[in-house]
Parts: sequence; structure tokens; C-alpha cells
Amino acid sequence: MNIESISKRFAEVVQLLDSKGVIKSISQLADTLDTHKQSLSEILKGKRNLTMELASKICDIYSVNPAYLLLGTQPKFNSPESVGKRNNISYVPVKVQAGYGEQLDNPIFEADLEKFSLPGSHHQDDDYRCFEVEGDSMFPAYQNGDKVICSSLPTIYLSQAIRDYMVYVIVTENSLLLKRIVNRIKTDQCLELISDNDLFAPKLLPIQDVLEVWKVESLITSRNFPHRKEAS
Repeated sequence: MNIESISKRFAEVVQLLDSKGVIKSISQLADTLDTHKQSLSEILKGKRNLTMELASKICDIYSVNPAYLLLGTQPKFNSPESVGKRNNISYVPVKVQAGYGEQLDNPIFEADLEKFSLPGSHHQDDDYRCFEVEGDSMFPAYQNGDKVICSSLPTIYLSQAIRDYMVYVIVTENSLLLKRIVNRIKTDQCLELISDNDLFAPKLLPIQDVLEVWKVESLITSRNFPHRKEAS
């Protein structure tokens, strides 16, 4: 999923809502979405990427189909049958990650997280998290500003559930870490955390410091991938 493409589809949806008279002006839309008019205008002009918060709001308020906005899957707007679909992916941006581990038992914190949904049965059966990537320790596969959609692993079965060298988000009291893991729970009561970027050395994390582990399932990125060159 490319955020620039998502932003373009957002602009198309706004243009369609405007043509149908659903929205009267950019100012009115900005007020409805609780955002700044200038920021909204820059998104519509392609000068700024759409945030997950605004994507969630326009889907909820104007019945925009999240599958269209995120993946380009028609139709643009929800059918009556799909309006009640549960938003089961909670978005955890960088700005709230510092206190995430300390707030795990706080239902108000969980309720305040932005939520959205994705198409496909594998994204509907349980609750997921969308974590914003910070830093370049997992470069080049995961870059600063990317988002990863993750499924939860049961903490009591981590020794069986964690697969070596797969990518996970590890939650401790003071940090969220996106790393590949070597599972050393049975032998050393720890996880070996490995970065894709060779500038970052592997480190050991005692299992008693681990509060949650989330398996990375999907990636949302703003990067433009090169097109395949045609044979000459």
C-alpha cells in the first residue's frame, strides 16, 4: 500500500463528494474532519500525504469504503451491507508510542486510538495494531514513516509462537521495537533482536521485560518503487 496513491484516492473522493454537493467547501470539510484547512489543501494538491487519522475520519463520516481508499478496490463508498463492519485495527503513531507500554491496562488509552479496517477475511477475525515505524534500524525493508499492520501473539505461548528471523514489534515498558527475532526463550530466557541495518548490533532482551509481541503481517509505505524496465 503506497501512501501517495492513498492520498490521490482521498482527493478523488473529496472531488466526488463536492460534485454531489455533500461538501460545500474545503473549509467546511476541514471543520468536519477536525483538521487545518491549509493541511487539507496541501493533501488535495499532492504536497502532503494523507494521515491515517484523516483516512479513518473520512471513511467513518462519509461512508467511504476503506478498501478503496487504501487499496483502490471498488466501490468508492460503502454499500448498506458493509456500513456496520467493525473497525478492528488500532493505529499507534510515533507520538503515542513512548507511553504505550505503560498504558496497556488503560481502557481509555485503547479507546482513544484511531481505528480502521482492511478488506480480506484474514484482517477481520481478530484485533490488529498498526504501528508507525520510527528510525532506520530496519532499513531498507522498513523505513521511517512506514506503517506495519500486526497481529497479536499470546504472551504465554511466545516460546512456541515466535519464528526465527521473522519481523515483529516488541513492546516493553519503555519502548516499541521493530526487529527480527531469534527465539532463545527455552535456552536463555531471552529474545535476540536483530536489525536489518548492519549499523545496529544485535541485542538480547530478557523475556521478563517483554509485555507484548506483534507479528508484522502487512506494510503501508509512502515509497515509490521503480517500474520494471522494458526489454529493448
